[in-house]
Amino acid sequence: MLTEADAERKGFEERERRRRHVRDDARIKARHDVIRRHKTEFHGEAARARFEGL
Repeated sequence: MLTEADAERKGFEERERRRRHVRDDARIKARHDVIRRHKTEFHGEAARARFEGL
């Protein structure tokens, strides 16, 4: 049986895991938006490949 401290710790870890997941999703979405928005500005293949590798 979990003690109160264990339950609190597990709850904190679960909330922290969810925060990381949301933060990572937001970062990925922002990166994709930037790539989509600025893709036409790069004329050289090397510049485009380097930018898409972000």
